[in-house]
Amino acid sequence: MELTLTKENEDGSADFDMKLTCVEVQQIIRFGLITLLEKAVKEGEKYEPSEFGMGDTGGGTKDCVYGPCVKSGKSELNCICDQVTQVPY
Repeated sequence: MELTLTKENEDGSADFDMKLTCVEVQQIIRFGLITLLEKAVKEGEKYEPSEFGMGDTGGGTKDCVYGPCVKSGKSELNCICDQVTQVPY
């Protein structure tokens, strides 16, 4: 990264020219997108889906991503899921 002072303003601020490599630009964009997504998730946690007419999305259930498992010859039972992926095993 190369930062060059181009102009000092009367109000005490300054203008700079910044030269970045492609990798540096990619890292800045990646950081910005991750930060944006983290903020969106935090904002979304403030609301209940039913407040927006979305009905029951199942977001509050503890089932696996596939919902209740159907075992052969037995009634529906909850899945035993991997805690990280939420995929039944």
